[in-house]
Amino acid sequence: MDLRCEGCAGCCVDWRPLAPEAAGSDRAGRRPPLDDVYDLAPLTRDEVVRFLDRGLGDVMA
Repeated sequence: MDLRCEGCAGCCVDWRPLAPEAAGSDRAGRRPPLDDVYDLAPLTRDEVVRFLDRGLGDVMA
């Protein structure tokens, strides 16, 4: 695997707490989560097409 972490924003890091008693603290908003996926980023169809056109389909998994 080729890692390029210089200047990384940490987007791919799972920031959920390890302690069970701390779980759920990140879900304190007034709206329920869209999915049980922690790092779900809703994209429009056009955004997905742009990622694929640029050869960045791997980053979408």
